[in-house]
Amino acid sequence: MIDKASIKTYRLKHMVAARMCAEASVFAILLALPLVLIVLGKFWAMSWTYKLIVSVLGLIGLVLLPVYGFITFKVTVTDDELATHSLFRKHSCLIADIAGLSRRSNWNWIRYVVQYQGGDLTFPIWLKNCEELVELIRQRMPSGVSGKKSLLGRRFKQDPVSLIFQVAQSVAGLVFIGVVWFFAISLYHSGSAGISAADEALVAVFAVIISAILLWRSVVVALMPRSIELGAEALTVQTFFFERKVLWSDVSAIKEPFPLLPEGFMLHTKKGSYLVGNGMDSADELSDGIKERMVKAIA
Repeated sequence: MIDKASIKTYRLKHMVAARMCAEASVFAILLALPLVLIVLGKFWAMSWTYKLIVSVLGLIGLVLLPVYGFITFKVTVTDDELATHSLFRKHSCLIADIAGLSRRSNWNWIRYVVQYQGGDLTFPIWLKNCEELVELIRQRMPSGVSGKKSLLGRRFKQDPVSLIFQVAQSVAGLVFIGVVWFFAISLYHSGSAGISAADEALVAVFAVIISAILLWRSVVVALMPRSIELGAEALTVQTFFFERKVLWSDVSAIKEPFPLLPEGFMLHTKKGSYLVGNGMDSADELSDGIKERMVKAIA
């Protein structure tokens, strides 16, 4: 009999759970839409165009709705066992059988993967107190397994879907700058009687400030590394535009990203600063590896 006091439970953050329920509800509605129309006898009276649209929406709901049933919403940890819970199944393993723990990102799906002798357990980073859970698993892993492996020579790569979002965010920022100035210039040339010179100046100042912020954000996002390789003497940063080697002695710090930037961490060096997003595969291991090399470089 397991003592309930020894069970630690980690659940999805409330906002994440609410968002997922809302998304699942939308897909459920899409799935039910063609069925409801058929029952009401209105589906066959529609034109082929609307039939196609409704059928495609129903197919999207049919494909995507079951996915939410496999997403881990709860993880429980006891002295001997680790278990992940989803709507469709419970997956568990003995802590003594754990062979590794890593953070992975594929198709913008960022999660932790627990490798054990019988397979893998996964849970998303959206769990409340996820860092505490990860640290707890590492502490209880068998001795010898939890020891850190050398990261020298390893190349950390950005997830392909994250790369697409990276480009989209940069382009969207530039497009929005164009939209802001289009309206500002249109307002200036409109010659409306109700608009004073002070109003025009205020709009111009607003446009300049917004443009500066969006341009800065677009540049930082565009320069996010596609990959980072940790070498013995230096780390190699590869972006869309260049590849640069930075000596460990030139690495200054790792800090939280500035407001308005995507989640991740800022890598500050004497040759520039780079935003490393959560879409980077094993971003936590990369951060720990850089910090470890920084300490050795200082020593």
